[in-house]
Amino acid sequence: MESTQPQEKIVKEGSFVEIDYTGIIKDSGKVFDTTLEEVGKKEGIERDFRPVVTIVGSGILVRGLESSLIGRKEGEEYEVELTPEDAFGEVDSNLIKQIPLKNFEKEGMDPKVGMVINANGLIGIVRSVSGGRVTVDFNHPLAGKKLIYKVKIRRILERDLDKIKGLISNYVREKFEVEIKDGEVFINLEGFDLPRVMKESIVKRIKDHVNKNYVIKFVETFG
Repeated sequence: MESTQPQEKIVKEGSFVEIDYTGIIKDSGKVFDTTLEEVGKKEGIERDFRPVVTIVGSGILVRGLESSLIGRKEGEEYEVELTPEDAFGEVDSNLIKQIPLKNFEKEGMDPKVGMVINANGLIGIVRSVSGGRVTVDFNHPLAGKKLIYKVKIRRILERDLDKIKGLISNYVREKFEVEIKDGEVFINLEGFDLPRVMKESIVKRIKDHVNKNYVIKFVETFG
């Protein structure tokens, strides 16, 4: 007789996967990110606490975390350690800059150690202020760190409708509806709109990873 047990779902390259995770700096044990509200509030993290949908291999999450999903089962929980190369990279000395203090003073700024600044679109952290110069580190704050991720694979999404809803949920918290009909995808935004750049990103991911032939339409409704 043939087995009637449902076949286990396994994550592959290109799979749409909904996960919860908690990221920890290995050396200090400090939690730096989590999708879990209970953990986040305990650690003083401020963000929207909800599962994340990633496309394995797409770069939505750090490379090492995405690749660790491959071969795992729906519902599986596991822990993985990432080297800097597989996470946020090594520290690049070229991204540590010496900036004259007078440049800050001209902008009415009084730089202090630990201050986060935006310089021409680059985000940096002030590391020191001395001798009329300010040392600013433009590396990612987690560059050079070994990280530990605790992961739970909640779902592997297979239907196009679920994939598209999952992608959009990464961008918005407001209520929305999705309908697929005759090769068209209708994304109904109920009482709100999205910036053009966000819409373009959603469209690109749908065409690149779901179906390149879909015609995607955003519909705004106001009650």
